Amino acid sequence: MKETLELINRMQRDGVIEKYAIGGAVAAIYYLEPASTLDIDIFVNLSTSPGTTLLTIAPVYDYLKAHGCKVEKEYIVIGKWPVQFRQLTH
Repeated sequence: MKETLELINRMQRDGVIEKYAIGGAVAAIYYLEPASTLDIDIFVNLSTSPGTTLLTIAPVYDYLKAHGCKVEKEYIVIGKWPVQFRQLTH
């Protein structure tokens, strides 16, 4: 998981995402009994595409694919972990 979070932190430093929150079972292990999970849920504020009000995850995926990550089904695999990026709601 260290490699995965290092790349997500690098993506934040490079300005692709702003603040983020880890959710799901990975976040819960800090407060509850350890549990098995297959993925990491990352909540971010997505930007809109220029000239539209539609949110886009394209910059996140483009950045990660350029850094060797692969898309598998609904995940992008960072290091050895499948990651799902989700829109952080207010």
